Amino acid sequence: MSLFVATAAFAADAPAPTSAALDLSDDAVMITVLNQSKGQNVVLRLYSGTELSGKLTEVGEFAVRVTELTGKEFYEAVVRTDNIDAVITRSKGK
Repeated sequence: MSLFVATAAFAADAPAPTSAALDLSDDAVMITVLNQSKGQNVVLRLYSGTELSGKLTEVGEFAVRVTELTGKEFYEAVVRTDNIDAVITRSKGK
């Protein structure tokens, strides 16, 4: 797991992304989900089994930046995209 810790800024929550048009057969589906989740509070489940939760602020081809880490609000993490096993987001309630 690649993890970088630094000082982070605060921001407000935004609405959850929509997954209606998500093509699960696409090789780049994780990058698509990450891009749709940018600005949202997410939980990233890593291949190591570790869960990292916070606000997804940047998505690149090889890494993502998560700020306002849950329990460590003054820190942020940079995680390699190839270490991400699942992206967990809050869906709209009924």
